[in-house]
Amino acid sequence: MISIGYVINNLPVGGAEILLLNLIKHLDKNKYRPFIYTIRRHNPLKHEFTRIGATLRELNLKSNTQFWRVLKLSNLFTSDRIDIIHTHLCDADIYGRIAGKIARKNNIISTEHSMNTWKRERKPKQRLRSMLDLFTTRFCRRVVCISQAVRDFVTEWGVAYDKTVVIYPSKPVTPIRISKISKRKELDVAPKDFVVTHVGRFTREKNQRTLVRGALSVLQSHDDITFLMIGDGPQRKELVELVQTSGFSNKILFLGTRNDIAEILCASDLFVLPSLREGFGITIIEAMQQRLPVIASNIGGIPELVDENTGILVSPSKAEEFAESIVMLYKNQNLCRRLGKNGYQKAEQKFNFAHHVEQITALYDSLIEIPPSSSTVSN
Repeated sequence: MISIGYVINNLPVGGAEILLLNLIKHLDKNKYRPFIYTIRRHNPLKHEFTRIGATLRELNLKSNTQFWRVLKLSNLFTSDRIDIIHTHLCDADIYGRIAGKIARKNNIISTEHSMNTWKRERKPKQRLRSMLDLFTTRFCRRVVCISQAVRDFVTEWGVAYDKTVVIYPSKPVTPIRISKISKRKELDVAPKDFVVTHVGRFTREKNQRTLVRGALSVLQSHDDITFLMIGDGPQRKELVELVQTSGFSNKILFLGTRNDIAEILCASDLFVLPSLREGFGITIIEAMQQRLPVIASNIGGIPELVDENTGILVSPSKAEEFAESIVMLYKNQNLCRRLGKNGYQKAEQKFNFAHHVEQITALYDSLIEIPPSSSTVSN
């Protein structure tokens, strides 16, 4: 039995957390024993993790000044007899790597989920954090990057290229148990409307404001298009007020956090992701799994998913480009279907979830089988 210690900041409903939840759910529990170590409080998903067989340890840090708790984490690694440490997200990366080093654990992996600009900032606090993050990567045997763009970013930042490996994230395909018409009726969407859907946390970097501006422009001349905005976050209230002021509240619907995203995507015609920064874009995979064409920002790892065969790439700062692309696909249903079909095939062939699990577990096995001084992983 190989004991894997996953270290993560906490367990909210987020991209990295859901990716980890799905991975652990599909691990062979006869071969791997998963432990979850959370650095901070706020763990709404903790029961989901324990339900699938993970052992949960909570450090409950109130601030980064409680760095002495790295010793507690180190002791937990020892008492739990952890064979491989796998860290996710910056603070957990730093704590997990240092604790692993103290516990004399040689098999440490970190997954880089994004292209965080703070790694290059000059502000003293962020610079210290960045330096500590970069310094502790030397304790890792592998740094897993979720896209080639992320790999390029972290190697330019200073991580040795031969220590990195690209393993694309994915999600299991969710079975749909409701018809498109029934789901639209449930959402109070006209059955014949062209439905444009976005999924994401409402933050500045997710750039929903640009999408809303584009949507308002589209709705000036097309009354049979509906926009569904799924998610929550600090900028949601401001955008809801903007839409209410515009008079299009019945055409731009804010649905909040949902657990039926796959069903909503299945009831949609188009998916849009206007992010300013994106390491990969797992929601694009979800859209492709439901045969949707995609309009997305031409940044980060998104072009590794979206090309001329699966969708349209636009400038994230230009609302008019989003508007023009939406109208073009609205007017060309045949193109929509072709792009959606191609996206589905690409998701199945290149971003298959079973393949993701195989690559991660192959990496684990290689670390156990090959001594630290000579370990190699093919990419």
